[in-house]
Amino acid sequence: MTTQAPPPESTDPWHAPAADSVPAPAAPYPAPAPVLWPPVPGPEPRNGLGVAAMVLGIVGMVLALTVVLFWFAWLPALVAVVLGVLGLRLCRRGAATNRGVALAGVILGVLALLVSGGVGTFVGMAVYQSVQADRAEQQRRAADEKARQLTFGQSYTTADGLKITVAKPETGAPRLSVLPADSGVRAVRVAVTVVNTTAEPRTMHAGLLYLKGPHGDAEDLYEGPGSHMSIDGTLKPGEQVVGNRTFALQPADFGRVQVDFVPDRATSQPVRWTGAL
Repeated sequence: MTTQAPPPESTDPWHAPAADSVPAPAAPYPAPAPVLWPPVPGPEPRNGLGVAAMVLGIVGMVLALTVVLFWFAWLPALVAVVLGVLGLRLCRRGAATNRGVALAGVILGVLALLVSGGVGTFVGMAVYQSVQADRAEQQRRAADEKARQLTFGQSYTTADGLKITVAKPETGAPRLSVLPADSGVRAVRVAVTVVNTTAEPRTMHAGLLYLKGPHGDAEDLYEGPGSHMSIDGTLKPGEQVVGNRTFALQPADFGRVQVDFVPDRATSQPVRWTGAL
């Protein structure tokens, strides 16, 4: 038994297609979004805090590097740090667009604070050392002044190693009849001994020697050769030299006297010996 093949589909162009072969209708195109005119602008970026932070940071750095004005650097530097941090927060929220400027303000502010602190520490240490040096110098001068106050027979050693000694002065009648016998004036002979205590030669200039009584300076009394012998010249190591001078002391000045000797006229710092005659 033979099977009959299905009839071929019709090739008639006017033949209606099968129901299952009809394509589904295409979806309609979306409607275009409405265009606003004119366009609405967005919010302006708030960049003022970052700019102010950088400007104040630069001002703080300039002040911090100035020895005289570094005291004022902390204020603009601190404000720069605060404004810079606020500017960075605005940048994170998208309200500002100058993150680099705000960050530069923070960095400059921190550096200005550190530099001003370092300069302040340096200046403070310098002032402290200066005050300590002045105090030490005052103490040294006070100690030296005290060391210059001696009694007859004691010695004072100068900074260059010259040992100076004034013995108790000798008193007596004037050797020459240059004064009336009934004047009561006494001749006071003061001797100064200088010894070079160093291992190097020392130059000794002619010093100034004075005798003072309760009522003022005594006058010079020339008694002939040898009554006035100055000390000058170069002293060899260990060498000793003696100088002297004679004064006329009034009767009202008998008693406690004072001898001043200035070994160096450049300093005018006398060494003083006191005692009773």
